[in-house]
Amino acid sequence: MVNLAAQYIKLGQNDNALKLLDQDIIDSPSYARAWANRAVIRYKYGQSASARSDAQTALHLDPANPQAQAVLSLLNSSDPLTSR
Repeated sequence: MVNLAAQYIKLGQNDNALKLLDQDIIDSPSYARAWANRAVIRYKYGQSASARSDAQTALHLDPANPQAQAVLSLLNSSDPLTSR
């Protein structure tokens, strides 16, 4: 499901990707890649708190996940309270 969601993201079909990722997280809550991909979509939608939460969950599951690290980096660079 995550691979198909990634293709949807590339095609700009984020709503379809989000539906797949939501279901994949329900089915496999310990799969870091699903959390990281959902963090990307939520970031694109401007849902900063949800994106941060998903990215942090992904990093808890896989501390080396580059996608989750990138989302948090973007969020931290755009948040004046965390970039001080």
